[in-house]
Amino acid sequence: MDTAYFFEVRKCSMRIYSIDFKNYRKSVDKCTLSINKQTLIVGKNNTSKTSVVEIMTKFLTNTSSFRISDFNYKIIKKSFVNDLYDKYKSGEKELLFKFPFIEMNISLEIDKEDNLASIKNLLYEFDNNEKIIIKCIYSLDKIEKIFSEFELYNEKFEEGKDKIDFYEFFIRNFYNYYSKKFYSTKPESNYLNEIELNYIYGLFNIFTISAQREVDDTSDNEKMTLSNAIWKFYQEKKKKSAGDLNSDDLFREAIEDIKEKLDDTYAKYFSDLINVLNEEIVNDDKNKKLNIVSDFDIENLLRKNSKVKYFFEDIALSESSNGLGYSNLLYIYIQIESFKFDIKSKNAVFNIVFLEEPESHLHPQMQSVFLYKINKMFQDSDIYSIISTHSSYILQSSDINNINYFLNGENGLIIKSLRGFIEKEEYSDLKNIIDKYFILNTCDLFFADKVIFLEGMAERIMLPHFFAKYDLENKEKLSSQHITIFEVGGRHAYIFQDLVNFLEIKSLTITDLDSVVGTHNKSCPCDLSIKDLKTTNPTIKNWFGYKDKKLFITEIKDKYLTIASREKISDIENSFITFQLPINEETKWGRTLEEQFLIENNEWIIEHIDKLDSLNDAIPKIKKDYNGNDVNLTIETITKEQLCQYCYEIIQEIEKSAFSLDIISLDGWKVPKYIMEGLQWLAK
Repeated sequence: MDTAYFFEVRKCSMRIYSIDFKNYRKSVDKCTLSINKQTLIVGKNNTSKTSVVEIMTKFLTNTSSFRISDFNYKIIKKSFVNDLYDKYKSGEKELLFKFPFIEMNISLEIDKEDNLASIKNLLYEFDNNEKIIIKCIYSLDKIEKIFSEFELYNEKFEEGKDKIDFYEFFIRNFYNYYSKKFYSTKPESNYLNEIELNYIYGLFNIFTISAQREVDDTSDNEKMTLSNAIWKFYQEKKKKSAGDLNSDDLFREAIEDIKEKLDDTYAKYFSDLINVLNEEIVNDDKNKKLNIVSDFDIENLLRKNSKVKYFFEDIALSESSNGLGYSNLLYIYIQIESFKFDIKSKNAVFNIVFLEEPESHLHPQMQSVFLYKINKMFQDSDIYSIISTHSSYILQSSDINNINYFLNGENGLIIKSLRGFIEKEEYSDLKNIIDKYFILNTCDLFFADKVIFLEGMAERIMLPHFFAKYDLENKEKLSSQHITIFEVGGRHAYIFQDLVNFLEIKSLTITDLDSVVGTHNKSCPCDLSIKDLKTTNPTIKNWFGYKDKKLFITEIKDKYLTIASREKISDIENSFITFQLPINEETKWGRTLEEQFLIENNEWIIEHIDKLDSLNDAIPKIKKDYNGNDVNLTIETITKEQLCQYCYEIIQEIEKSAFSLDIISLDGWKVPKYIMEGLQWLAK
C-alpha cells in the first residue's frame, strides 16, 4: 500500500464560526452565513447561492479579480457615482469611504488549547483572543488620483460631445484604483490591524467542485472526464509528494520495457525505409544516422492513455458505459482526494471545499447517503465542506444546525441561519422535534414559494383535487405555484409556524375545530346548544393567543368568522389559518373535514350514495346519537337533513382514507367553504 497517499489532516479546535458580506452582487445589507464543519446552502433558484463561493474565492485567492458586475447595483447607480464627483468639486471632504466597496468578514473562534503561532499575524494584543474577525475589503485606494485622472482624460477632448461623465470613467477604469485590503479585529472593536495579502492567501486553502461538471456518458465522448480527473490526481500527488516518492520513477521502468520492445519492432518493420533514407538522403556525413525509435513523455503518456475502465467479468468497458450519476459521484470523490494532497503541501490553517449541487444525476437513495459518504471522507480532519443543493434528500440527511437558507428580500439577498434560529432560547425544545421530523419527511419547505400545513391523510388525498377545482373557478392558478404540503397534523402545525415565519415563507394551516366538552375534554358534535363547547386544537388556540386558556366555540364564531379577523393575529405575519365555521350563521356545523364535507355536499351525497362504499358501510352501524337516543338510518331512506343532523355519528364510524378515495373518484361535489377561503388567501 502507498503509505504516502494516506495522511491525516491536522485537527485543531480553532474554527470559522461565520462569514458575512455586503455590497456583493445581490447583498446590499450584511448577509451572514453560519459555518459548521459541514455547511449546507439551500434556497430557490436565483437566490445567489453561489455568492459565498465567489466572494471567498475572489478575496482569499489570487485566481480571480473583482469586476464591476460584482458590486451591488444599488451602490453603483449612475446618479450616485456622479454625485460623488459633484461633491468633490464643491469641496466636500471625507468622500473616500462613500465610494462603492465590497466587504467580507470571517469570524473565528479560538480555543485556549489552540496553537496561536499559526495565526500570529492576526493577533495584536495578548488578551481577549477568543474571537477574531478577519475583515476583507475591496475599496478605492486614493480619492485624489481617480478624480484628477478623470479630469485629465476629459481635457484631451475639445468638444463636449467627446467628453464622458465621471460614472462612465469609473465603470471603465475602477480596477486601476481599487485593491483588496485585509485587517484583523475583534467584536465590538473599532481597531483595525492591517494584514499582508500573501499572509491571508497562505491562511486559507480553497477548492471548488463546480456544478458545471462535464460528466458525459455518451459513447462518442472524447473528454473522458473521469480519466481527466485521474490525470489531475496524478499531478497533485506528484507535486505534493516531493521527498516521499518520485512519481516518474514508478512508471519509468515499465515505460523502458515498452520502449525497448517498440524499438525492436520499429527496426524490423521500417528497416527498408531506414536503409533507403540513410543511403540516399543522410549520406553527407558518415557520423550521421537516421533511425525510428519510440519516444515517450511520461506526462503525455499518462494524460492520453490513463483511462478509467469498468470490468464486467473479463470484459473491459469504457467510462461511457457507466451511468451519469455513478460517474458524477466518482468524479467528486477523485477531486476531493486530489484536494487532500493540496492540503498537505500548502499547510493552510483553514481548508475549505465548496461543492455545488452534488445531486446532479444521482437517484434519491444515493442523494440520501451522499452526506454520510462525504463525512466519512472528511472524518478526523479539519476540512470544511460548504455544499449548495436543491436536493431535499440531502437536506433530509443533514443536521438542521448546518442549514443556511437563501431568499430574495425587498432589499436584496437575505441569509437565514437555522443554527441562529435553533440557538434562541425560546426554540430550544423545537430542535428535537424538527430534527426528528426531517428524518421522517422531505425538506421541500426550503425550495417552496408557499407551504400548507395539513391535518391528516384525508386532507392530503383530497387537496390536489381541491386545487384543481379552485383553478377552474379562479384566475390565480395554484397548480402553477410551488407549494409544499406538510402533513404534520393540524394540531401540531403551530410548532412549525415560528420556523416558517423565520424563513419568511407564506403559509396556510388547514386544521380541524375539534370541538370538546366537559372537564375531560370529551369529543362531541360542534353544536352550540351544548354548554361550554370549546376547542382543544393547540394550533387554533395558539393562533388566537389562548395557549394556556380555554377557547370557547361561541367566541370563535363571534370574533373570527371573517377572513380579515383571522388573517393577521398578534405577531404572526404572512400566515393564515382556516378551519370549520358556520356558513349561514348555523348553530351546528362540522368539527372535521369529513363532517363539513357531508354538510356542504349533502344533496350531492344523497344522489351518489350508492357509489360511496365508505358511507354504505358506516351508516347502518349507527344505532344511537351523541345524546344516547336511538337512531334508525338506512342507505335507502336517509335524507339530506339526516345526513347533516348525524354527520358527527357517521364520521365516527367511517374509515377516513376510504371516504376520501370515494369522493375523489366522482365529480360534481364542491370544496368546503373554509378550505376554499384558505386557498383564495394563499393564491394571492
